Amino acid sequence: MVEPGHHKLSIRRQCELLGIPRAKYYYEPKETSKKEDRELFILIKILAVLRERPFYGYRKVAHALSGLNVTMKQVRRIMRKAGLRAIYPGRNLSRPRRGARKYPYSLKDKTIWLPNQVWASDITYIRLSSGTVYLVTIAESCIAALEEAILC
Repeated sequence: MVEPGHHKLSIRRQCELLGIPRAKYYYEPKETSKKEDRELFILIKILAVLRERPFYGYRKVAHALSGLNVTMKQVRRIMRKAGLRAIYPGRNLSRPRRGARKYPYSLKDKTIWLPNQVWASDITYIRLSSGTVYLVTIAESCIAALEEAILC
């Protein structure tokens, strides 16, 4: 489109008429270096690891790629360049949802004076790739107390 040896129009004027910047005319794409090719290869491997385990940070990704002879620093830099981050729960997970029912504290005005008079429990959940698992932990002494309470 631009003719470098035109007898009436300079390159600058031709670029103006075509509406392209002169830098675009003079731009010569450079070949990718071996370093860039290796980084692209590592990025593809990082993406493969994160596809299976999106909650991995750069440390665990680097450990998973230990056979490729990469350092944590390289993995961190490549992940940052590509905008990749681990998926993890955000803050304020204990905050109730809108419209969630609030239960009153039933022990507010009670005086507890006997053993096994009041029991408390808690439950939590663990996210897995296949779904959510709920976890309840009961200590051995609590189980013994429960069995004793049932028998009485």
